[in-house]
Amino acid sequence: QHGSESKELVQTIYAAADLLGLPRNSIELSRFLDFTRKWLGSRICATGKLSEFLEFLDLYREGGGTLALCPPERPEEEFAGPSHEDASEERDAVKLLTVHAAKGLEFKNVFVLRVVSPSFPTNYKETLFEFPRELSPGNYRVEKADDQIHREEERRLFYVAITRARDTLTLYGKKRASKKKGAEIPPTYLRELADDQAIKHATSVRDPISVQREEVTLETPAWVTLAAEAVRGKIELSASAIEAYATCPMKFALQKRWRLPEEPSAALQYGAAMHTALKDFYEAASRGIDRTGDETIEIFRREFELAKIDEELQRKLYERQGEEQLRQFIALRALEPKPQVVCTEKSIRFTIDDIVINGRIDRIDCLEGGGVLVLDYKTGAPRNTLDAVTSIQLGLYWLATELEGHRVERAAFYNLEDNTTAETESVKKEKIYDKVIEVAEGIRNADFAPRPGFHCRNCGYRSLCPATVETVFAPGEKKAARLGV
Repeated sequence: QHGSESKELVQTIYAAADLLGLPRNSIELSRFLDFTRKWLGSRICATGKLSEFLEFLDLYREGGGTLALCPPERPEEEFAGPSHEDASEERDAVKLLTVHAAKGLEFKNVFVLRVVSPSFPTNYKETLFEFPRELSPGNYRVEKADDQIHREEERRLFYVAITRARDTLTLYGKKRASKKKGAEIPPTYLRELADDQAIKHATSVRDPISVQREEVTLETPAWVTLAAEAVRGKIELSASAIEAYATCPMKFALQKRWRLPEEPSAALQYGAAMHTALKDFYEAASRGIDRTGDETIEIFRREFELAKIDEELQRKLYERQGEEQLRQFIALRALEPKPQVVCTEKSIRFTIDDIVINGRIDRIDCLEGGGVLVLDYKTGAPRNTLDAVTSIQLGLYWLATELEGHRVERAAFYNLEDNTTAETESVKKEKIYDKVIEVAEGIRNADFAPRPGFHCRNCGYRSLCPATVETVFAPGEKKAARLGV
């Protein structure tokens, strides 16, 4: 049905596998090609083009679909969504599962890690609000304290974990420093099992295994550098992209070049809703309409309702903060002369050498002397004067505004948290040019090495970054490490 498109798609997959160093005879590539051909022959395939296939893969993953190494017996089952049965169950491989996910399954060898409080069993934590027993199905007649119910549930969960083993069971926990025999075994489950006379003949307590640790380097994975191969000639950057690269080149590569999705933070979504409300406030003023505080807050609420924030308490705190800041902002504006707003959300696009700079300026005001003020709202921590003077963002906005024919007198951050401004009356153009060119050269040279720091704590790419992966131990010639119980 899609002959030429099918050949082109398969050839693209082979080319991608070659670039990633994946053998063409590997079971993973063979299985993925089988999956692709079934999609091409299915009713859900309309054009058979790469763009449609990539869109389908995104939807397939979002729907919880997984690709087993062994194909299903019936082709239509391939796209039926996630299945509780793993067709590759008998394949010799290590499976990492939570205890809950392992319910109903059985394995030849089972390893349970960190069998020591507060990891397993976990400590009981009192809830902020006590749920009425009368509304809890099955528990309202139980005359037990909540902490006792928690301990019993943890014990039942541990029973599930150890009964998944068919041949061998290995439990790991951190030994305690003690000269008394048996006291070095962690309390609770491990010590109970070690002291159980009924199973003593089938158990053994072993010292940690000594292995050698190889040095872990922060080398950039080969697949990350592939993102730079398509960058030739002109390159497009925004102020946020330049700052992102300066903070961590690895995150820039994953986010901007590979376009791997990262869940937008609550702070980012909150900031977007605030900017929308302020944009409406000044656009309405330009039409002779004075928005009240309640009207502007209602616009903010409507925008913020669309935000995807799991923690309801966090959502409520941000919503309350936004309402207070907007109310104070509008109250202060009523005490000041109205600014002559030239434009809001002004799109910019210009070049530095062969580098295209794009972005969006929150607001440009006309000043009495004929010059203009470039303004950028900040919904996070307040910025100071030093931040404004050294800001690449304000510098680029300054240059872009001058190219539009305006005489820029000042550029400023407006801090919504405390209604203050941080201004600069000049920009160092050479430093801005040098920074932009430096970042562009780093991208073209595939310089995407990670730059660890405090920002790693909240990074959405921790699981992909070599700077934040778990340390791996293997035989070598370096320092000794201790593993086990």
